[in-house]
Amino acid sequence: MHAIFIPYGIKQEVDHFLMDLQAQKFQMPMTDPQGNKVFIWLQANLRILPFGVYDYVFPKENMDIVLTSLKFNKQEGYDGNDRYNLGAFRFWAIRKFLKVEKIPKFKTDKKLLWYMEHCEILPIGIKHDAMKTETEEGKYKGWTSEAI
Repeated sequence: MHAIFIPYGIKQEVDHFLMDLQAQKFQMPMTDPQGNKVFIWLQANLRILPFGVYDYVFPKENMDIVLTSLKFNKQEGYDGNDRYNLGAFRFWAIRKFLKVEKIPKFKTDKKLLWYMEHCEILPIGIKHDAMKTETEEGKYKGWTSEAI
């Protein structure tokens, strides 16, 4: 799963926040050919897109806690609609350009402890990853997981 956003604030503080994002580890479920589920540790990825947009990649099972931690629900005017403006340019145009979905409703009961002093987030949207079965020879041949 991908959370797409624009961070802003004091540069040094935003850099500290982005380092926290990159260092976060998550458990990702994998299913073996017999249907047994196993969890492996996975480090989240942070990708830089054009125009100061960031793409945070993590397992979909952690969507609620990541979106809450990124304050996707705390932005002024947020109600799931296109209310964010960058001047006359609306976020729906950015979402269309990046091929991402609107932010869905999500649980806000848990939060990760990331350093976010003097750092704000402009949420843009999310993107889902497909499921994939490993075909290469090796330890995980035939196992199914999210294609992160």
